[in-house]
Amino acid sequence: MAYGRTADAGRPRPARVRSAGLCATGSGDGRGAGRGCGAGPARLSWNPGPSSIPDPPPTAPSPPPHPDRARPARPGFRHERGRSASRAAQPLPRVPRVASWCQRPPSQGRVSVSVPRTAIVMPGVGSYVPGALRRLQDRPAVRDTLDEVDDAVGDRATLPASRLLVDPHAPDAHELMDRHELALHLAIYAGALAAFRLLEGDFGIRPDVLLGHSLGEMAALAGAGVFTAGDGARLYLARAAACTLHTSDPGGLLTLRLAPGHTLELLCSAQLPGLDLACDNSAKHTVVSGPDESLATFAALAERRAVASKPLTVRTLFHNRLRESAATEWRRLGGDVGFRAPRYPVYSPLLGRDYADERELRDGVVGQLRHPVRYRNAVTTLRERGIEVFVETGARDVLGAFARAADPRVRTAVPVAAGADVAGVAGTLRACGLLPLDPAALADPSGVPTG
Repeated sequence: MAYGRTADAGRPRPARVRSAGLCATGSGDGRGAGRGCGAGPARLSWNPGPSSIPDPPPTAPSPPPHPDRARPARPGFRHERGRSASRAAQPLPRVPRVASWCQRPPSQGRVSVSVPRTAIVMPGVGSYVPGALRRLQDRPAVRDTLDEVDDAVGDRATLPASRLLVDPHAPDAHELMDRHELALHLAIYAGALAAFRLLEGDFGIRPDVLLGHSLGEMAALAGAGVFTAGDGARLYLARAAACTLHTSDPGGLLTLRLAPGHTLELLCSAQLPGLDLACDNSAKHTVVSGPDESLATFAALAERRAVASKPLTVRTLFHNRLRESAATEWRRLGGDVGFRAPRYPVYSPLLGRDYADERELRDGVVGQLRHPVRYRNAVTTLRERGIEVFVETGARDVLGAFARAADPRVRTAVPVAAGADVAGVAGTLRACGLLPLDPAALADPSGVPTG
């Protein structure tokens, strides 16, 4: 989305941007809540070619454009006003500006409230806990998401994601990694997406931006509506097929309690084949990827230099240039999955900015195989954009410590922690100022909380 800033107060102002296929008009906060946005928020749709939406007639006669300067609309994202052509010439009604943003239009039972600017963070490896959603499985947002993922996968995964997320006696991550790696990754994806849909649908959370870390990238895109939950699961199946066609030596990930610059120095001095910096998480935490043999030698070298290290529970080689051919094949196999414009801004830790068009979105999906995750830079950038709270949708606090290390003033929360019920989720949201509602109003799964 486009963000405009005033020089004196640093507050968002209306902006209009045309760049890389992006056409956005509305208030600077991207929600259409400011003056001149019509009676409701703008709708975002994919414009595959020249625009067929009529522009409002000019207020005064103007000469026709020179034929050499006229050009069709560029393909990309386009905001629509949501008004018919017959009403295009009528003046837009004045919409009162709220303190920050409204969780849901008052006509749907919500109340406009002032809340901190929020980022929803979708975690990856390390966020799985068996039976994490067992006390929330009856909520429609959770139940429907798990059913959609299970239906899309069918019997192509050895274990359904729903069982892993609602059964506290399901296998743990180490057991799944040995024999059911695809099932583990689908459970991480489904769990993060179900948690976000619960926060959005049952608690009215409307984030300012979504952010995915490694495997969480696809959950962030599904949460933003780029593709359905089922299509995201099909992309995981396509990735598994691509990695089978383009195999590599057994590899994994190794975490280091070491600054990114020192990690790069250690990699250069080691000169071991296939090693890459996979994640820059914080000033004192990095992840290295590579073949198992090189990782074992590198871990021994780190230990001799008094650097703590720990292998992660993965068997697939991620964030490594050795997976270039697999990433290319994955993009080809997933080409039949339709992509739409996101409902929320989605920040890419690979690009260092929000996604701008469909090509970048498709590159971002397959990028987790071959490119590093710059999470520390993502937190810093989002803080500069005014984000105050980072809400993680995993079952445990995996990324919160990294955000707090980047900026001690930031607030983090894991509302849908393992075993949490509705009251627990509401209490966590209230503690960070995101839910000024009575938790008793959320007892009915079919009810809409009101304030």
